[in-house]
Amino acid sequence: MTRAKFKSNAHFAHAYVVYPKQLKQVLEQHQTKVIDRETKERLAQKLETVLAKDKTQEKEMKKWHMQAIRTKQKQTEQHIQQNRCPKCGGVLIVRKGKYGTFKGCNNYPKCKFTQSIG
Repeated sequence: MTRAKFKSNAHFAHAYVVYPKQLKQVLEQHQTKVIDRETKERLAQKLETVLAKDKTQEKEMKKWHMQAIRTKQKQTEQHIQQNRCPKCGGVLIVRKGKYGTFKGCNNYPKCKFTQSIG
């Protein structure tokens, strides 16, 4: 399973990740027929923070997003090199399993991070 995080300052309790052309279909799945004005304005403000206004802004958003992903990957690599779990900060321990040797978090089963060795 892949985990994703919004790269935005907007905070959502529950969210769908969809392509713009799928937005109408997702909205139609919900039974709410009328949205009050306040909710409508709040949703519009949240959408404005994540939608590009033009191609230049879209390129900048993609560039920023890719940079954030690379930064996260570097941090993960640094943690692993220091034998620290990138998820919880625990210690990575060399273990043996039926598929070979791997590094696993010492906070297992709460944290299930593993890294293949080889």
